[in-house]
Amino acid sequence: MMPVNGKNVSIEAQILYRKAKELSGQGKYETALRFLKGVVTVAPGFSKAFNEMGNCLSRLGRYEEAVMKYEKALRIEPSCREAHENLAMVQAKLIQTGHEGGQTHHTPETISNIQKSLFSLPEFSDPEAYRRIVIFATTSPAARPGVNQVHICHV
Repeated sequence: MMPVNGKNVSIEAQILYRKAKELSGQGKYETALRFLKGVVTVAPGFSKAFNEMGNCLSRLGRYEEAVMKYEKALRIEPSCREAHENLAMVQAKLIQTGHEGGQTHHTPETISNIQKSLFSLPEFSDPEAYRRIVIFATTSPAARPGVNQVHICHV
């Protein structure tokens, strides 16, 4: 069985990971999380498992926890494009729901952190790459003063 991320990952971890991905695909996120916890116990350096944990947590609306898992994936594999993108999207969701860091409003610094998550990747250093993902912040007239909304558009 070939490693799922091109690195030396035990067969046991690979089997658990594939089962977790299957369960996640069926919308069984809590059960998938249990399998993924087993994966990272067996293979604590398996970044894709942490990324998938973030995905499950995000789908469950547990954004703060998802951020921690994406950040863990990036500590293991700093160039993981998927984890960078997922982290930026979850950070944007936190801003939109007003839960990021327990704050009720968000500064341009918060939005800048989202941009850094995405645009620290090599493929975003080229201006042409901005066609792929565009992030922009606006102040909503319906929102309280100083509350920013972040929109992520795939183009």
